[in-house]
Amino acid sequence: MYRFSYAEVFDANPPTARQRERIAIEHSIERLRAAMAEGSGSPEAIEAAHLVRELWTLRIDDLARPGHDLARPESAELIAVGRWIVQEAEAVGIGRPANFQALIEVSQLIARGMEQREP
Repeated sequence: MYRFSYAEVFDANPPTARQRERIAIEHSIERLRAAMAEGSGSPEAIEAAHLVRELWTLRIDDLARPGHDLARPESAELIAVGRWIVQEAEAVGIGRPANFQALIEVSQLIARGMEQREP
């Protein structure tokens, strides 16, 4: 499996890369909603937690790379938010009580922000 940095994909096709990233976040929101309905420790919660951790781990890695298209302060803020999201997703994955609604709301804000930045 090949892993390209966000910048490499973005350079190849800017709108598609950003749209794909936003779609991935929106998919994670759907999984979190399903998990919230079933509760912490459910198979849906474990699946959602895994998806969210993977998505944000990749996003944080890309944001930390030099040459990312976001300004440094924006990247740093998103990295901090991403770390919080990963931490909360880990709580979901191990069955600890989790604030699904906060994860959903923060993810929605990020997806909306990305949509507004799309050309």
